[in-house]
Amino acid sequence: MTTMLDIKAHNVNELIDMVKQSILFDQFKRKSGGSCDYYVHGRRMVLDSGVLLACSNRMLDLAIRLKVSHVGGEVASALPLVGSMITLAAMKGYALDGFFIREAVKDHGFSHMVEGELNNNSTVLLVDDVIGKGSVALRTSRLLRQQGVAVKGFCAIVDRCEGASELLQAEGLELFSLCTTDLLKEWIDHNILLKRKLLHAE
Repeated sequence: MTTMLDIKAHNVNELIDMVKQSILFDQFKRKSGGSCDYYVHGRRMVLDSGVLLACSNRMLDLAIRLKVSHVGGEVASALPLVGSMITLAAMKGYALDGFFIREAVKDHGFSHMVEGELNNNSTVLLVDDVIGKGSVALRTSRLLRQQGVAVKGFCAIVDRCEGASELLQAEGLELFSLCTTDLLKEWIDHNILLKRKLLHAE
């Protein structure tokens, strides 16, 4: 199972409310294939300054605890988190640099899949807004490991609890999250049922 980051009790409900505001109910096509009754709008979370700041602070605490030198992830979902985290780290006097991983090699300029100054001594924490089945996390972690980079873990704002934790665990990686859809199951199920009733009523 995903490892929930320790959040002060009075901040838990605030975080859950932030996540709820980013969940939409309808039929959505999944990037990983198939469809679902709800969508966790990760971009909405990381492009909201308040949500981004709150989540970046929690993830930075984890990065410092893991003693990593870099934080990064796949473009474009991870970029707001990475920029925020390395800025907050600099303000706290902690040396933390960023990087990002392209979905495909560019046909112009440098043909790098990984943008950032990484080497064999680098230790990294991968971050993202939402994780589902874990295929992207697996691909990015393997790519970095092939380049001799030590991946210390993967952290998402929301874990959809669709098997990513077990997939990464098989690779020797721990999955951390700020929130899981299991925590919101009753609320999500209620809203899915409500949406279906409204559609049938039309």
